Amino acid sequence: MRFHIAVPIALTVACLASAVPAAAQLDPTCPAVTATRLRLRKLDYPLGGQRTLFRGMMPLPAGVVIDPSVTGMRFLMTDDAGTVMSDVTIPGGTPTAGQPGWVGNRLGGSWSFIDRFGTLGGLRRVQLRRLPSGTSARILIYGQEMTFAAPVRHVYVHVYLTSDTGAVVCASRYFHELGCSYRNNGGKLNCY
Repeated sequence: MRFHIAVPIALTVACLASAVPAAAQLDPTCPAVTATRLRLRKLDYPLGGQRTLFRGMMPLPAGVVIDPSVTGMRFLMTDDAGTVMSDVTIPGGTPTAGQPGWVGNRLGGSWSFIDRFGTLGGLRRVQLRRLPSGTSARILIYGQEMTFAAPVRHVYVHVYLTSDTGAVVCASRYFHELGCSYRNNGGKLNCY
């Protein structure tokens, strides 16, 4: 089975929409996410109980200023059938009473979004940490009680951010059967 994953992040919905590739294809303007891992769990459960974990190193252009706590983030995951498995936009903003939001460190190089209830498409935790070199960032996206069936062949993931100038910064990853394996009688899919 082949898989490809796409995750986008953007400043505004309009900006995000313009950067989103068609289902089941890679955005050619996005460099590849490296050192990746994708884990889809509970594929054998009724819809609404699925989990996902995506990790990787996202390349960033040198000198570009990003701040998801202001511009937000979007996560998109599709398969070869054109099925949108997950399409979640996390807006910018800090936590308020009873509402999740982004928390950054005081040096401005690390951001976390935590939502214990997964109110945005099931995403519970997103972490983005820019490395000292400034040309890459570690990204982690975790969700549970999501709703998607087992993917058809490839999985596509794109991550899009928006810089302080409004420019779209993106990265993508394509997962195919050579790097993926099912476990637990098809209930879990691991991709590298």
